[in-house]
Amino acid sequence: LIGATLLRLLSLRFHVGIFIIVDAILKTASLLSLLTRVSKLLDLWVVNQLKQCRHQVASLYLLETSAYPREHQQLKELREASVEKYQHRSVMNVPADEAQFLSMILKMMNAKKTIEVGVFTGYSLLATALALPIDAKAGVQHKVHFIASDATSAMKEILDNGEEGTFDFAFVDADKESYIKYHDELLKLVRVGGIIGYDNTLWSGTVALADEDLSQEWKDRIGINRILLRSFNAFLASDSRIEQINDSQGSLLAGCREVDHRTPDIIFYFFFGASGTSLCIMCPIDNPIMIDLIV
Repeated sequence: LIGATLLRLLSLRFHVGIFIIVDAILKTASLLSLLTRVSKLLDLWVVNQLKQCRHQVASLYLLETSAYPREHQQLKELREASVEKYQHRSVMNVPADEAQFLSMILKMMNAKKTIEVGVFTGYSLLATALALPIDAKAGVQHKVHFIASDATSAMKEILDNGEEGTFDFAFVDADKESYIKYHDELLKLVRVGGIIGYDNTLWSGTVALADEDLSQEWKDRIGINRILLRSFNAFLASDSRIEQINDSQGSLLAGCREVDHRTPDIIFYFFFGASGTSLCIMCPIDNPIMIDLIV
């Protein structure tokens, strides 16, 4: 009886020991899995920080060595006034290098009539107006005319006025939830062979990140616009009316062209990064128009 009891106790102790070991192994595996996930998240964070630093350093280099030395005096004064008044919010204006890129494109295509959706303090607007023919100092008053209205309604009114396909260039830096609506209207307004630019299509690169890779702080910071822009990018990618190219550097730049089976002419689209709530039209003609459409 004593022997049987001892054997039972030893067997029970053995099973308890096995259970403790298995439990410890499972806990260790769970901890290792957690540590592995944390390590991957840290690696991703470090890589993202390094990429941002590299991009910021490169952007600063381009601004200091190329953009600012060639910046129009009136644009410089507007940029500095925007910083003084709006502080960190002044980043909603396009950077000087992007404005100069747009200016060069406009001059290369000899654009004469443009439309801008989203203005803020007007840096990209002024850069566009200065790039159009017959400009002196900041003398762009003769190129612009102002109207305040809902952007979509105003564009439809412009179409009703018989201006379909008459614009050479368009730039959109407005409410992200309306980008698809603006896209459809601008396809009618801008001529084949013209250029359209959309701001913020990469939203500082966050459109490429999975939800689980973003902290709650980041989700609160970037808001609904990240989701809206992901939908917009998917919409463009599936739009059979256009061909699209993308530049993955910065905030960003993407391009696409309208497919027209009747003619080899094209429409290009360039995408950059900020926000705004209006539409402007500039055209150096006898009866020029600039429209500021408040959304």
